Amino acid sequence: MRIAVVGTSNSLMKYGYTYAVARSPRVTSFRNMSIGKSTSLLFALTTDGVDFSEFDFCIFDFAVNEEVFVRHGVTRDEMRSFGLSLAARAWKAGCLPVMLILPRRSVLRERSNIRDHYLSLARDLNAPFFDVIEYAETLERTRGIARGDMFQDDGHLAEWFAIAVGQQLLDGLSRLMQLRDGAAAEPWWHFDYRPVAIAPLLPGGEAAVRRENSLFRLDFARLRPALALSLELPRGSRVAGLYANLATTAGFLRLSGATTEIVDLRNAYQHQGRDKFVLSTVALQRQVAEMGGEIQIEVVAEGDLSAEMRRAVLVGIPEREKPPDLGHVEIGGLIIRSAEPERVAHRPSPSLNLSIERMTSSAAVDTAIDIYASHTVARRR
Repeated sequence: MRIAVVGTSNSLMKYGYTYAVARSPRVTSFRNMSIGKSTSLLFALTTDGVDFSEFDFCIFDFAVNEEVFVRHGVTRDEMRSFGLSLAARAWKAGCLPVMLILPRRSVLRERSNIRDHYLSLARDLNAPFFDVIEYAETLERTRGIARGDMFQDDGHLAEWFAIAVGQQLLDGLSRLMQLRDGAAAEPWWHFDYRPVAIAPLLPGGEAAVRRENSLFRLDFARLRPALALSLELPRGSRVAGLYANLATTAGFLRLSGATTEIVDLRNAYQHQGRDKFVLSTVALQRQVAEMGGEIQIEVVAEGDLSAEMRRAVLVGIPEREKPPDLGHVEIGGLIIRSAEPERVAHRPSPSLNLSIERMTSSAAVDTAIDIYASHTVARRR
């Protein structure tokens, strides 16, 4: 099997579910296109230019982070649009999307804000899914494993549980390999999302900053007050989000077009130093349409925000939790939504809207118990 992953920090854990997937002899090709601390809009950056015909499956792993972002202004309609766009990139090339619905420790089925969203998206797209919330509840109910033992913190699975999830993914995908070629011609529509770099807009005397990690090599622009940039965009397009280096970002960014949006980019990573690289994609609470084919980009001081802007930007953030505004933003680029939706000609037959957890239910529980027992013994030594 040839597998791609587009997700957040659970997909990047050293001994996470991707560890089990990538090292399986059943997997002949594996590529991880994930970013931590991001919404599902990250796909626009990480899969730009990717040839999905090189993969049989693409795993979507966004639920953990979007449990948080849905409480801070990112709407389900926007997340649905992001999911449809990524699914279109995969399906156009014959790659089957798989929805991986991971839980937060504090938010399981009865209180989840995002579980139903991804089940609905999988159902509407006739795509397979792995509801790990249901899997966790099955282990707790039938085998007595405490929820706390399944997590290392609120947003990340414990290593043993992540490995068990990876094993069940492999078993489910192996069964789906026999079904994935049966596709029906049935169109749907989606917007496209693409990254546009900011560094080429810098005036003379302002140097771009090159940032690299194991997955990316990108140029960033260090913006400060009084350094405004103008980006040309196709008529009818919108700014949906941006990508930035959080380690060197501590301020407010103003994006102006047909409307104006203030983006609060102060964060918990902003004191890590000028040489650090913490890549994140941020979805705007309200998308900004171009005006006259342009978007204006500038850093604005918190003290210069109107009372109305302050209320809109800082809603829900307790005063004690607000990081300081240091007046600088290191931004790589904006993520732009296309002016018009595009048509996708193929999607799988309804029989592929299958639950991987239920396909492998008895084996899934037994495998998890074996891994949990081995982990428990090793921890006691």
